[in-house]
Amino acid sequence: MVRVIVAVVLAACVQFGWGFTFYGVLGGMEHTASRAPDEAAVTEALKGALPESGTYFVPMCPGSHASEEAMRAHEERAAQGPLVQINYRKEGFSMAQMPVVMGMGFGHTVLTVLLAAFLLRAALPSLATYGARVLFVLGLGVFAAVATRLSDLVWFHYHWAFPAGQIAFCVTAWLLAGVVMGAIIRPSYQHALASKPHHSASAA
Repeated sequence: MVRVIVAVVLAACVQFGWGFTFYGVLGGMEHTASRAPDEAAVTEALKGALPESGTYFVPMCPGSHASEEAMRAHEERAAQGPLVQINYRKEGFSMAQMPVVMGMGFGHTVLTVLLAAFLLRAALPSLATYGARVLFVLGLGVFAAVATRLSDLVWFHYHWAFPAGQIAFCVTAWLLAGVVMGAIIRPSYQHALASKPHHSASAA
C-alpha cells in the first residue's frame, strides 16, 4: 500500500505540473478556445440577459411535453443559429480565491490518480512488464478523454479545436502518470516469476 500512496502522490504532482505547462507555458487555452472581439460588450449583454448563475443553452430545447408549435419554433431557431452554450457565474471570481481552487484541483487530481492506481493494482497479475503497465494507465486516460471530451463535439457542437486540445492534454497527462505509476506499482516477485514462460529441462 505504501507503493500505491507514493505512486499516487508523485503521479499527481507530475500531472499538476503538466497542467501548468499546458495552460501556462504552452498557452493551451489560447490555442484551443476563441476570444470574443469585444468582451466588455458581451459581458454587459449577458448581465442584462441572464439573471442567475447557471449553464444555459441557446436555443434551449422546449422539452418533451412542449407543443408542436414550440417544437417547430425551436427547430427554426436552431437551424438559423447561432448555437450557444454559456457557463455563467454571475458573481465573478476573485483571484484571491485561486489558492483554494488550486487546492481543490490538486485534490481532484489525487482522486483520479488514486482510482487509476487501484485499477492498475488489480490488473497487475497480467502486467508483468513496465511497458505493459504504462500502456494500461495510458489506456485509462485515452478511454476517459474520448468518452468525456469527444461527446462535446458530437452532442453540443463544440468547435473541434477545444475538444481536441482537451483530449491531447488528458492523454499526455495519463501517459506521464503511467510512466511514474508503472515504475512503482509493480507485481510482487512471485507474480513476476509466475508470469514468465517456463521451459522444461528436456526442451533445453
